[in-house]
Amino acid sequence: MGNMETSKTFNIADMAHIARLRLDENEAQQLEKDLKGILAYFSDLQKFNGKVAEGKAAKATPRKDEVKECCVDAKDISKLFNHKEGGYMMVPKSLED
Repeated sequence: MGNMETSKTFNIADMAHIARLRLDENEAQQLEKDLKGILAYFSDLQKFNGKVAEGKAAKATPRKDEVKECCVDAKDISKLFNHKEGGYMMVPKSLED
């Protein structure tokens, strides 16, 4: 993984190893850049400290939720599945053990 060391707060090579990632030098540099951006964002959020911002966000009112009828009946969906068990619709396994 070359010289993917470093930042004051995290080590890309260690993170890649723990996550079982094989990163080339360009990917490691991009990941480090992205992580620094994420950490900077959270640092900004900590400065926010729960204060309400002035402007539109502070004056926003919640929308009114409306209940709408669904266009598909659950019984019709159930007919699409060949395998059913105990009220559940069975699908093929997508992940290996």
